[in-house]
Amino acid sequence: LIYLLFKNFLAPVFNSSEHLFFWKYLWILPVFYYFMYRVIIYPYSLTGRGDGSPIVHHLILFWISSVLFSYFFLFRVMAETLESARLKEQLRSAELLTVMQKEQYLMLQNSIDETRRNRHDLKQQLIVIKSCIEQENYAAAVNYISHCLDLYSGNVESFCGNHAVDSIIRYYVA
Repeated sequence: LIYLLFKNFLAPVFNSSEHLFFWKYLWILPVFYYFMYRVIIYPYSLTGRGDGSPIVHHLILFWISSVLFSYFFLFRVMAETLESARLKEQLRSAELLTVMQKEQYLMLQNSIDETRRNRHDLKQQLIVIKSCIEQENYAAAVNYISHCLDLYSGNVESFCGNHAVDSIIRYYVA
């Protein structure tokens, strides 16, 4: 019975109990039961008083059952406390993941909006070029295309020469 108690309840609790506050008060329970044994039960066994007395036997059975029950209850409470702590940690991780997903969603939405603006700008530029060509103003079309190329040919800053690392650094710089 004691082996099963230790194997099923105490071992899992001891293996993951570094954050439990009640370990420093746990010594009170064994001291109480030892005191109860020494004051109430042990004197009867030394003097021989009450040998065969049903009251003493009932008292001993009550003491043993209360010790086992209280330790069983205590270990169950410890196990439930550890499970609660584990679930709180999972909840904290899930909340952190949710925050990260929201940030990713906002970045994706901003990227979609920027792509939409770029498409609009490209469409307007193509309309201007088409208008110049329709009016047979080829010099203005060439000048406008040169202006656009100068505008978009900005050199991409390189930090270390490695394309993958540069793109990550540029992401965080932006």
